[in-house]
Amino acid sequence: MEYGFITTEGSQVEQEEELAQSFYRKGEYLKALEHYQKALLSKNTENGYSMLEIASLHDKISLAYYRLAYFKDALDSCTNSFSIKKHNENKDNILLVDNYKLYGTIYRDQAKYEESYENFKKAMEVGLQSFPKTHPKIAEICHQIGIYYQKLGKYQLSFKYQKKSLDIWLSPDNKENKLGLSDTYEALGTLYRKQGNFEETSNYYNMSLEIKQSELGPEHVDIAHVLNNICILYIEQGQYELAFKYCNSSLEIRLKYLGDNHVEVAQSYGILGKVCNKEGKYEEALKFYNMALEIFKGQLGDEHPDIANLYNNIGSVYFRKLNTEEAMKYFEKSREILLKSLGEDHPYLADTFTNIAMVYRKQNKYKEALEYNEKSLVIRIRAFGEDHPSISHVYNNIGVIYDVQGILGEALIFYKKSLDLKLKKLGSDHPDVATAYHNIASILDDQSQYDEAMTFYQKSLDIRLKKLGKYHLHIANTYYNMAILCKHQGNYLEAISYYRKALNIYLRLWGTNHSDVVDATFRLALALKYMGNYIEAVPLLKTALLIQQKCDTPGKEAFVKQIADELEETSALQMRYDRYIH
Repeated sequence: MEYGFITTEGSQVEQEEELAQSFYRKGEYLKALEHYQKALLSKNTENGYSMLEIASLHDKISLAYYRLAYFKDALDSCTNSFSIKKHNENKDNILLVDNYKLYGTIYRDQAKYEESYENFKKAMEVGLQSFPKTHPKIAEICHQIGIYYQKLGKYQLSFKYQKKSLDIWLSPDNKENKLGLSDTYEALGTLYRKQGNFEETSNYYNMSLEIKQSELGPEHVDIAHVLNNICILYIEQGQYELAFKYCNSSLEIRLKYLGDNHVEVAQSYGILGKVCNKEGKYEEALKFYNMALEIFKGQLGDEHPDIANLYNNIGSVYFRKLNTEEAMKYFEKSREILLKSLGEDHPYLADTFTNIAMVYRKQNKYKEALEYNEKSLVIRIRAFGEDHPSISHVYNNIGVIYDVQGILGEALIFYKKSLDLKLKKLGSDHPDVATAYHNIASILDDQSQYDEAMTFYQKSLDIRLKKLGKYHLHIANTYYNMAILCKHQGNYLEAISYYRKALNIYLRLWGTNHSDVVDATFRLALALKYMGNYIEAVPLLKTALLIQQKCDTPGKEAFVKQIADELEETSALQMRYDRYIH
């Protein structure tokens, strides 16, 4: 809330405050803060200023601190303002609405949800006593309460408050409040994204971006916020190149105006990490995740939900690198923080449960894996309903558990449920649809339905090549399984071709010392052996043996013996062949 102040035209105070407001509008909060503090110093020392004028300046300083994510300083300035206003003769406390709202917002961003709720509640009570129901202040409070409920995973309540905010902004009296409308559009876009309604998400994000660019110019930090959300949308749609582009644009703005230690910069690093993880660039993903983690820990402490989400993401990278022990360590850290900060029903926890289930599956603990997937499913259905895209991921994971146990009928049921939901919510060329095709193909292969299996593998490969590029891990896995299918059909020439393609990608991704490289090398050698190409098969078996002896994987010694036995037999065949030729 702004108040007038008494000053002579062109005074130092007025100039400082005008400069500060100009920088604030442009998103240059450090510069704004510098000039606000100079104005405050002058107001405290010059005559003729009321305490309410000083409180107004504290309000502006607290907002600048908040935008810089200096939460302690923001709270201190807000408290200075609150104390001054509280002593003012004002029976209905109308001046305190902004303070209660800012307290609620700061505590929410610190994950102090009880304190946040109490302050938002007071802001709404005083606001409704002091302003008409269609006043912009009420819209602002509804918007912030909507974000509060979104953070708690209570999406229906969040929708309720954002819709209230939207109705107020769209009322005839508020046509000039375009930035408030833009913020609410963005929040609604995020809610639709969490429901898997990507078309509505895109509409609301684009409406928000259009207003902000018109009102603020192309490089304001609020533009960066929308770009970051659009990036997340592209990730969920499997459009990783566009996601990377938008996230880099967001990061450039944030670094320029917020510095390199701001939580929003950390958010951009985290999103870049997610893009790299999805593209199979695991070392780059870990680099970005750890950069984000360092900032978050410094700004938010060790037990904030954003820290938990990062632990979850870091764990997923280690899982994809087949380091299940390290992955479980991070997933358990995530679970501990989320249970403490958000309770047992929050959707974030469902993601962690799903990941823990994957580790148990890899460890052959199928009962525990099913239990954690069921926990994840219950939370997701309660939060999103039964046709949300995330439900399809759980169906897929349950299918995998039955698949690896050889319970193929049950596996196929869950894979098809997953595919149907993905096609409905994500469209026909999403990478997750490719995963569903791939898994169904694997079952059909095991059931000796080879032609149908190859059709599904080809559908998966076409999508993955289009969306992920030529050198993604999923591309290699598809080639590998197509090779196995060709071998089952007795088509060894095709099998060899696919094994070579898979091996080249594995080597590009992992280097030589990895179990995927060993396995592909070994199977390629066996196919070559079957075709009588001992000259190529023997060196490949020697390479596979050397790598497997260095690998620390389950069943290491048994696989070493298997490779060694094949090497001995193939070497003998080569010697016999050489004698026959000569």
